[in-house]
Amino acid sequence: MSQTITGKCNCGRHEYTIPPPKEMNLCHCIDCRKWAGAMHSAHLFVKTVDIKTSSPKPKTWVTVAESGQEMERAWCDECGSGIWLKRSSDPSMTYLKAGLFEHEDIPNPTMENWQRNMKPWETPAKGTKYQSQVS
Repeated sequence: MSQTITGKCNCGRHEYTIPPPKEMNLCHCIDCRKWAGAMHSAHLFVKTVDIKTSSPKPKTWVTVAESGQEMERAWCDECGSGIWLKRSSDPSMTYLKAGLFEHEDIPNPTMENWQRNMKPWETPAKGTKYQSQVS
């Protein structure tokens, strides 16, 4: 396996290189669902210092999430692709959108949270740890 993986937004303006991630979260909170335009949002957990990029600063927006925590969300102002989110309380971690990376570089989901927001027809991903109220 490669020592790094690289992902980018749809137009390629924002490109990020990271160590191969070990964890991926599927978040079903209302904020992530709206941001993803889907029933959940998939995030790779990465230490902020491990992210390498020469991309311009993305567009950001800070909001209070369903958890009550302040979150900063970033996206490409050219193509609109979601890029990352960070908790204001812990800027040492960045949650990169898994869809930026090739599918073979993305680990299976390791955690799934806000499952109380799932619709009856949705089923938890196999092998994930259940986290009900973690954002």
